Amino acid sequence: MGKLASASEFRILVVEDDPSTQFMMGEMLEFLGYPYEIAEDGEACMSRLDTMSDAFDLILMDIHIPRSSGLDTSLKIRNRSENPPRDTPIIALTADSAYHSADAVAPYGINDVLPKPVGLNSLDR
Repeated sequence: MGKLASASEFRILVVEDDPSTQFMMGEMLEFLGYPYEIAEDGEACMSRLDTMSDAFDLILMDIHIPRSSGLDTSLKIRNRSENPPRDTPIIALTADSAYHSADAVAPYGINDVLPKPVGLNSLDR
């Protein structure tokens, strides 16, 4: 993600269904000083973007989430008429090695990939 002049002004939406991963991501983001919100699935993500369309500077999207996969949800975001969030950067979070490269997720409008398990150093890059 790169160092920002003011991390506290950079808001992140974490789309993740696993409670332990939600907790770990939250702990790391808090440690780094990034405000964040959690959406537990694709529908919750879209609902959050409907009500807070310009609130997020980055979306961390788990690939395998219920009620609309991370891939499908990313496509829905990219196909929105509103901007933001249409052009908000999306970074995939996945343990699925089939999606560990930016080339594998680019067709879904995803900008980059962070392989799971995500560590503090990879979040602060």
